[in-house]
Amino acid sequence: MKNILKLSVVLLFTFLIQHSSIAQHLGAPNALHGKVLLMDHFTLIDADSTPYKGYTYGLELGYSRAITNWLNFGIPVKFGLIQLPDDPRKKLFSSIDFVLRLQAFKPNNLLTPFLFAGGGVVNEDLTTTAIQFPLGAGLNIRLTPREYLTVSAEYRRSLADNRDNLQFGLGALLMLGKSDPKAMDKDGDGVPDNEDLCPDKPGSFVTRGCPDKDGDGIADKDDKCPDVAGTPEFMGCPEPKDTDGDGIIDSEDQCPDLAGPVATKGCPDRDGDGIADKDDKCPDVAGTRENNGCPTTIDSDGDGVPDEADKCPTLPGLAKYNGCPDSDGDGIPDQEDDCPTLPGLVQYKGCPDSDGDGVHDKIDKCPYAAGPASNNGCPEIKEEVKSALKKATQAVRFKTGTAELEITSYKTLNEVAKILNENPAYSMEIAGHTDNVGKDEKNLKLSEARAKACYDYLLAQGIDAGRLVYKGYGKTLPVATNSTAEGRAFNRRTEFNLFLK
Repeated sequence: MKNILKLSVVLLFTFLIQHSSIAQHLGAPNALHGKVLLMDHFTLIDADSTPYKGYTYGLELGYSRAITNWLNFGIPVKFGLIQLPDDPRKKLFSSIDFVLRLQAFKPNNLLTPFLFAGGGVVNEDLTTTAIQFPLGAGLNIRLTPREYLTVSAEYRRSLADNRDNLQFGLGALLMLGKSDPKAMDKDGDGVPDNEDLCPDKPGSFVTRGCPDKDGDGIADKDDKCPDVAGTPEFMGCPEPKDTDGDGIIDSEDQCPDLAGPVATKGCPDRDGDGIADKDDKCPDVAGTRENNGCPTTIDSDGDGVPDEADKCPTLPGLAKYNGCPDSDGDGIPDQEDDCPTLPGLVQYKGCPDSDGDGVHDKIDKCPYAAGPASNNGCPEIKEEVKSALKKATQAVRFKTGTAELEITSYKTLNEVAKILNENPAYSMEIAGHTDNVGKDEKNLKLSEARAKACYDYLLAQGIDAGRLVYKGYGKTLPVATNSTAEGRAFNRRTEFNLFLK
């Protein structure tokens, strides 16, 4: 409740500040009013605990006197029947209040809102009396220069228990008193001459006393269409019609029933080339005005396929490949051909398979020797070759403690050279190994020197150096125990390992 009172005080103060500068009008300072009241004594209390609920009606008669144009003093008298929350009987109600009203009054205003507050005495059944403080707001609606329809709503704070209530009123107000000369109205239109822009011609409040034949709220003197209701945006003329809703009024729209852009004067332009469909010979393809809306044919690569249909507009090609070339003539256009300069097969995306092993040449490490895909298209090493290379591991001999080949090793190395010649796709690693007798560093150097001796011999037999590598491992990769003479003999070896690059 305190918050409501505080808010009301703020509203009253704001209203006072906003309306304190309105020109004073005391032409009819006195007024009488009468209202029918609707009274509610139970909404403001706990409804669940209220056994008696009911709206009641009453009558209000009142007098008011203008102090200034924004402030007047009033004495409303009320009577009727009320239903109280603590009594099943309806009681006779009467009251007299003394209130101050803040209002935005001017004689030509159609609506005059007001706020009011005050105090009064309330009597029930001519026996019980209590003090109440009304606080409310209302609106006067002008019917004639002196007659108003008035409505109000108020909250009444009572000093007696369970007597706070709400009241709503509807009635009429009549202004009394001698007219102010300043409020003279020669044309009788209800707008005082001192505020009437057309004092000799009857008009309306909305147009400040000037005639408005079409009733659109725009005075005839400012209305370009005074006989037809319009809008202020169009200076009193009706809003132009736009049947197709494209933002172009029908009078300026060459296609008023079909939406289109401003560029084509309201006509559709499906391809957006600035040429209306009705004038466009190619309405679905952007073109030029010189070509009647159709595109100009451009063939940059001169292959007979227009650029707009050419997937390779800068490379001469064939129409059947949408203007793209097929350099190797294998029926697969270059942009889809993984081997565009070599005739190939569709299943290999244009690449050939020269050896017919199912591994096309682009990924076949042996494109001219058939081999399985598991071996990258190269023929697999035969078992007899693997066996021969394994025998060569122990058959190659060196003079003790040196890298000088014994003569008996030449035959074995010649066989190794033959294997390399018969398997041109393969390369070979020559790996030298020693036992653990002697120093590690010396053994490592000796194993590498022995591997190089074999490498040099094979080069001398015509094997390409690009197919050979050599390396010494010393004692690091034994194949037998070094604890026995027999084991150490196995560990002193030269291995010949084929591999594919």
